[in-house]
Amino acid sequence: MVQVESNIELIAEELGGSFTPYDGNRSVLIIPIGPHRFQRVMCSINLKQGEKVVYLESKVCDFNKGLNFKALLMQNSELCYAKFLIKNDFVLVGAYAQLECMSKEQMKNMVLEVAHSADKWEYELTGVDIN
Repeated sequence: MVQVESNIELIAEELGGSFTPYDGNRSVLIIPIGPHRFQRVMCSINLKQGEKVVYLESKVCDFNKGLNFKALLMQNSELCYAKFLIKNDFVLVGAYAQLECMSKEQMKNMVLEVAHSADKWEYELTGVDIN
């Protein structure tokens, strides 16, 4: 986690954001999206199908049946790293990548895609900036 944490911290700084360790396995990034706009991205190291992966997620909005899920599924095909998902009654943007195969530049692109997608779709789905 130390190398990944170091890279994530550098990425947050490069983007003009901030990095805060949350616990031994997770950290919080605050990523600037535009003037006076920021998006929180959680970063953790997990095992997925026996592989060590970095996982990024950012909250879009509360889950409700009235959301335009067709639009979200269509948007999934446009994203490179991230996908929309539902977890604990929230719509999130999440991205996984194997640690051993990932460069710092790829990690930076993942962070940006997760943050920007969550921010964009939060507004598209709710009409407000919540998270």
